Amino acid sequence: SISPVGKILQKAKALKKDGRFTTFLVPVTESKQTVYVDECIGNANARQCISQAKVVDVQEETGLRVIEVSHAKEAYQIMTQTG
Repeated sequence: SISPVGKILQKAKALKKDGRFTTFLVPVTESKQTVYVDECIGNANARQCISQAKVVDVQEETGLRVIEVSHAKEAYQIMTQTG
């Protein structure tokens, strides 16, 4: 079976930047990732920041085709498809 790996969004961004890849196989449940975005209000003298959780769809964020897989056999079949 394929286990969770984490930091999928960062890995997908690196693949996209490389430019040679259009599809990214990820473990089941990891095609979306929770990221934390700091939202700050105020000025240099009085500034308050809070982190907001945001669920990001890795495919929408990167433009890569993201496919969730649960077994190595499934990943192999996808990788060896022709067409």
